[in-house]
Amino acid sequence: MAKYLVSQKIGIFVDAENIELSGYNIYGGRTDYNKILKAIGEREITRIIYYKPQYKEISDDFKKFWNGLGGEIKQPLKNADSLLIMDAVTLADKLDVVIMVGGDKDYLPLLWY
Repeated sequence: MAKYLVSQKIGIFVDAENIELSGYNIYGGRTDYNKILKAIGEREITRIIYYKPQYKEISDDFKKFWNGLGGEIKQPLKNADSLLIMDAVTLADKLDVVIMVGGDKDYLPLLWY
């Protein structure tokens, strides 16, 4: 098994509407973002961005949790796909690893990039 480099710079991009809806429908519960962070271990998170459309509510408790991680919350007018893709491509040169948290095939071209 390959060892992870502690010095890797990681960007995490979360399509919240998609992943949270899937998690609720499939598993009947909430998305556990702490499990994602635990899997990253000691590697450096350079950016962690949560995307959720303006028409979907974000609780104050979640905002506090996410801001406590040093994360950003972006709320586009409609779905997050375009904004998330633009951010990931723009930041790609500054990152060693890009983690996409989403659940649809709209992001496949980004992963091939």
